[in-house]
Amino acid sequence: MPETRVPVEELQSRLGDWLRRVEEGEPIVITRKGRDVAQIKAVKEVAREDSLPSLEESRASVTVSGEDLSETVRQQRWEHRDRVLSECAGNAAKPCSRSTHGTAPHCPCATWLR
Repeated sequence: MPETRVPVEELQSRLGDWLRRVEEGEPIVITRKGRDVAQIKAVKEVAREDSLPSLEESRASVTVSGEDLSETVRQQRWEHRDRVLSECAGNAAKPCSRSTHGTAPHCPCATWLR
């Protein structure tokens, strides 16, 4: 559809009529003293399928299952510490215990734990 040029005075006097035409898809160019100064186009509605879901919708779609994350991290830390202890016990003259691991001067992994 071709653009329609409308003087600003005409637009002001019949704004409702011009907006109806814009809503129907007719682009309007506003002129002042014969020069183009602005353009009005209808706003296209975004289809719901094309837009991203709201934050509330995203959060509602997420389900959490399994054990607490803090428990998983705690377990992995103990497993890693046990692995380091066993490596330390195999390399040191005096193996570390869980209570002295990393603090005894002979512990080869003392720098790793700090």
